[in-house]
Amino acid sequence: MPGILAAAGHLRSPSHVDGRNQIVEQNKEDNLFTLADEIVPPIEPGLVQIEAGGSHTCVINAAGQLYCWGAWSTVPDDLGTVIQVSANNTNTCVLLADGSIRCWGNSYHNLRIQPPSHLNRATQISMGFDHACAVNEAGRVYCWGLHTDGRTNVPANLGSAIQVSAGGFHTCALLENGRIRCWGWLSSLTTDLLNNLDQAIQISAGGSHTCALFADDSVQCWGVGGQIDPNVPDDLSQVIQISAGAGHTCVLLADGSIRCWGANGSGQTSIPNDLGHVTQVSAGSSHTCVVIENSSLRCWGYNLHGQIDVHDNIEPVFYVKAFLDQTCTLGKYGTLRCWGWNGYRNNDVPDDLGVVTQFSMHHANTCALRADGSVRCWGWNECGQSTVPDDVNHVVQISTGADYTCALREDGNVRCWGVDSNGQITVPDDLNHVAQISTGAYHTCALREDGNVRCWGDNWSGLSTVPDDVNHVVQIQISAGGNYNCALREDGNVRCWGVDGGVLQHFPDDLGFVTQLSLGSHACALREDGSIHCWGSDTHGQSSVPDDLDRVTQISVGRNHTCALQEDGSVRCWGQDSHLFRQLNVPSNLGYVTQITTGSNHTCALQEDGNARCWGSNHEGQSTVPRDPLAIQTSTIRGHVTDMAGARLAGVTLVARGQTALSDATGAYTLTNVPQGSVTLRALLPGYNAVPEQHTFVLRGDEILDLPMHFTPLEDASIPTLNFSQASYTVAQGSSSITVEVQLSTAASGPVTVQYHATGDRAIALAGNLHFAAGETRQLITIPLNDAIFADHERSFWLTLSYAVGAQLGDQACSMITIAAHATPTATVTPTATPLPPTATVMPPTATVTPTATPLPPTATVAPTATPLPPTATVTPTATPLPPTATVTPTATPLPPTTTVTPTATPLPPTATVAPTATPLPPTATVTEIPLPPTATTTPAAISLPPTATPVPAHYSISGRITTSDGHSLAGVTLSDETHKVVIPITLEHAALSRTRKPIGTPCSAICNLQSTIVNGISGADGNYTLTGLTSGQVLTLTPQLAGFSFTPATRTIRLTGDLRGQDFVATATHALSLQTPLEGTRSTVNPPTFQGSAPPHALIRISMLTDAPPTQRQTLATAEQLICQTSAAEQTGAWRCTPAEPLPHGATRIRIVAQHADGTILETYELNFTIGSVVFLPLVQR
Repeated sequence: MPGILAAAGHLRSPSHVDGRNQIVEQNKEDNLFTLADEIVPPIEPGLVQIEAGGSHTCVINAAGQLYCWGAWSTVPDDLGTVIQVSANNTNTCVLLADGSIRCWGNSYHNLRIQPPSHLNRATQISMGFDHACAVNEAGRVYCWGLHTDGRTNVPANLGSAIQVSAGGFHTCALLENGRIRCWGWLSSLTTDLLNNLDQAIQISAGGSHTCALFADDSVQCWGVGGQIDPNVPDDLSQVIQISAGAGHTCVLLADGSIRCWGANGSGQTSIPNDLGHVTQVSAGSSHTCVVIENSSLRCWGYNLHGQIDVHDNIEPVFYVKAFLDQTCTLGKYGTLRCWGWNGYRNNDVPDDLGVVTQFSMHHANTCALRADGSVRCWGWNECGQSTVPDDVNHVVQISTGADYTCALREDGNVRCWGVDSNGQITVPDDLNHVAQISTGAYHTCALREDGNVRCWGDNWSGLSTVPDDVNHVVQIQISAGGNYNCALREDGNVRCWGVDGGVLQHFPDDLGFVTQLSLGSHACALREDGSIHCWGSDTHGQSSVPDDLDRVTQISVGRNHTCALQEDGSVRCWGQDSHLFRQLNVPSNLGYVTQITTGSNHTCALQEDGNARCWGSNHEGQSTVPRDPLAIQTSTIRGHVTDMAGARLAGVTLVARGQTALSDATGAYTLTNVPQGSVTLRALLPGYNAVPEQHTFVLRGDEILDLPMHFTPLEDASIPTLNFSQASYTVAQGSSSITVEVQLSTAASGPVTVQYHATGDRAIALAGNLHFAAGETRQLITIPLNDAIFADHERSFWLTLSYAVGAQLGDQACSMITIAAHATPTATVTPTATPLPPTATVMPPTATVTPTATPLPPTATVAPTATPLPPTATVTPTATPLPPTATVTPTATPLPPTTTVTPTATPLPPTATVAPTATPLPPTATVTEIPLPPTATTTPAAISLPPTATPVPAHYSISGRITTSDGHSLAGVTLSDETHKVVIPITLEHAALSRTRKPIGTPCSAICNLQSTIVNGISGADGNYTLTGLTSGQVLTLTPQLAGFSFTPATRTIRLTGDLRGQDFVATATHALSLQTPLEGTRSTVNPPTFQGSAPPHALIRISMLTDAPPTQRQTLATAEQLICQTSAAEQTGAWRCTPAEPLPHGATRIRIVAQHADGTILETYELNFTIGSVVFLPLVQR
């Protein structure tokens, strides 16, 4: 609605005034400190708010999450949902959704930051210079903090207020009747204003002045002695919000434009021309911020602490560095960000910097090495230390000292520039073949490729004089600190020299093999076995290593505290833990950490997911990691729903902050993308009460929450009963699914979940859940059947429905499902044309038949009256096959078992076959040759045996497609009936092959070569396959096979009754593409590097180097791709190894590794970022 401020709550609409729904923002401060704006009435999350304080800025995003940046900008991680924020120069207070108030920061003048315990159900808060005030839901005003000048002495007869505004040294309240009351210093009003006191709709108290917006759209401001501010523009109209800062004032107009006037020493009233439509304005001490209609943010003015830097497009971090009161991160794609103390503008990273591969920082300036080998510097430049010489190019490493910088070029030469007070930039003429450089405060050291060290510049206490014994052993790293140097030897020993501050004097002789050293007023060494040893100053216990410290992988020392990264990814800190800095307050939800770094009194950690987290001192904003203030932070909640006895419940709907989930058959649920903050998790089941009704907590990260619940039926609640629409169903043999209708007796008021499963032979049908929406009473469901266990005879089972939370909460329903047997045709035998059934055998000893017209049973034998069949004779029927259960009724007296029949014609030879003349065999028919017993014969009446006719069965096919899990086609997959070793009968139409017989047990793959023109048992380049020439009735267990892959489903059991399409399989690589070396984010001094890992066997491995787009075009990261190496994965293990033939360019390198099939199908892709250079980042000396 018009007049609603997306960032601050309800603003006055130009066409409607409602006193309690109006907001008066204020910013209050004296000439030195800033007090910020605030919003009056409570609002629901969903509206963006911005608050410009003195040295920091805060934003509440649409989910009610607070983010602050600048000095003193630490936000507690257990806040919950924030409704309103108010900030002064060093403190912040928030109003939470439950009406409570939380405050934090640096308390000057003994300000009691936390509000009175008897203040509850607040509706608005406001912070002054050293006091704060709030209004509760009854309209009562409370103030606390410094009592000087009566600023916290709320008048006894004040009445009901709708807004309070705390200024620098005074307080004003807007009452329900539109009047203004002020108290404290500078609180007097002029006579002219008294006449309009009952028409005010907003107030804002600044550092030493107060402004009010009146119902007639006019604005009045007054200051010392109640003098009216003459600088208020005369042409203001349709003002809907006003905000007073320390010495300037801004107003928001109904058309979305803003006007500012007053002090402009830092450009705080210089409004940018391209703002667009503004929805909220906030005036701080010496800076101004606005929310724009598209929910973007803009700030301008003073930026000593980065308070006007609005960050977005934050990329994952792979390196973080804490230094004194600053912090910088290098992103995965080469973006550099710095924050914290910015007195020399050394945190103002240029917008056009491009991709950075390394950076170096000192207290006054910062330098960055770019991917193209060039260098950019910024910050303090009085002595030219930030002006990079034109001939500094092809650089591989940089190092910044107090007021100078040195660069190592790829030709091994060193170039320095800046202050040369001690000869620190005068590089020795004979210095070359350098592998690494390191700058101290006013001296420089270089490590040559031969392992020798050279130093120059300040030589106080021998800083630049390398001890004789240093160059007697090959050194592999050098690090120059402010007043001393340390070298790491090839044998793992460390040698340090320079000014003795206690650390060098007590340097241990028995450190052993050292892998890392961190030095400050105290020192710690990390040894090869993961243990650490610390020495030096121990005033706060910073050198006393905890006894229960696990194996350590990295250490970092601060001014008076020490932190260690343990092998399990956790961080431990010890030493000083002052109430202002809380250096040891490691976040509980830090997760797995890959790197740590300490500044003077703050620490930062790089998390496994590429996010940076900092804690400790934040008086310069150095511990507030930049992120997009408007981005909603989400987490996942998962767990199980159980009853009070611990039995897990399914079908329960879980709801939290607009996200819903349903517990499954095991009671498990997962809620994803839940906004962090105050969460009320509810469990819902139609017709029932849940006890407890809800769970309320603060979501700070992914949460596992098991919910023991007790469900009781609602009084007079109608619980729907369940039924199938039919009592029984019949399914044809060979069906892959059954479709049934499920009914609810009455429509449910909310969602209902029903479980279905088969009882008895459970494997015959798949179980699952069926969901009814509110109001639904009928649903058709198709349930897959497991046809792998079907037999040729009729089979029945029960399909059962029940409420997923248990039968005790509702009815069950069952229906009989019958799998019908094969349809059985009635067979008759005509002696001259009817073939024997598929399994007929000739002449068992006990059967006699008088050959008339009665059909033969499957096991009947026929004894001829004239010519007996030889023992090996086989009979091939030609016409109507006999059913398996056919019986034969003789029309004459059967012969006794021992009757002898004398043939009247010439007997058939031993290999004679009887070929039918008309009807083909069924698909599975075989004729087993059984020799005739010597005493049984039968005399046929008129049977004639045609010579050699061959039957031609009907042809069918099976087809489908093989794809990888990401949808790509997969070629070369063999489809066979390997499981049962049954031949897939394939008719060969070529006459020469027509009599080929395939022995039982021969797999499909063994016969495909003979029939490659007819059957394709291997998937093609498009992943498609087709098996042709198949005959009806055959049961196949179709199995895909390709080395290095598993398939879903693993097999398909099929009874073929016609052409069958869509028999698809999804392939998953059993040897996924992985990389052992190099690792993501590492730096390699070996060039070219060797890549090695594992992949699907036989996979072709292609390794390419990518060229990144500029940071502003991150949607299309790769603009060029150059193949640098190619190999194949081993046949059995899938292992691969590849070294490029040529060295890679120095600097950050982005690599893409692709595993693909021989036909070009891409199986998997892996990308990593690492740096090629002659040196690594050195954590040797902490300074």
